[in-house]
Amino acid sequence: FFEMYSLSKQAAGLIQDVAGLATTQLPAEATQRLVRYMNAAHVIGYVGLGGPYSTPFFDHFNLEYNLLNASEKNRVDEFKMTSGSAAFKEV
Repeated sequence: FFEMYSLSKQAAGLIQDVAGLATTQLPAEATQRLVRYMNAAHVIGYVGLGGPYSTPFFDHFNLEYNLLNASEKNRVDEFKMTSGSAAFKEV
């Protein structure tokens, strides 16, 4: 558990680092898209692990934070989030 928690916190910190850098280097629209994709990949990574994390787990965060639009979500759905890391890698 603690190893997984540590990796998750590391990922969140790196997402924040990249988001901060992108804000200063990229146009706002590109930055927003990049941050959405990084956050989506982070959540999808949990779904790919299975256990208590499932597609409804992602759907909850996707609805609340608009991580992926309908077209992007359809693309990711082709990779079956619950079947390993393919969807995570696609994002």
